[in-house]
Amino acid sequence: DTIFLVHMVVFSITNGYIGSIIMMYGPKMLSLRVHQGQAASILVSFLVLGLAVGAVFSGLLVKLL
Repeated sequence: DTIFLVHMVVFSITNGYIGSIIMMYGPKMLSLRVHQGQAASILVSFLVLGLAVGAVFSGLLVKLL
């Protein structure tokens, strides 16, 4: 169990760091403010979509097991 816990800690730290960097600097790569707002909205939409899909699949996986 220890090796899985270490993997989860490493993945959570790196994913949180990389995700935060992308959410901060992704919109700043665009020059127009209007496009920056749209890019930020798209990033948030995909983040929420990914969390929702992950939650649904984890529920299905628990029911299958």
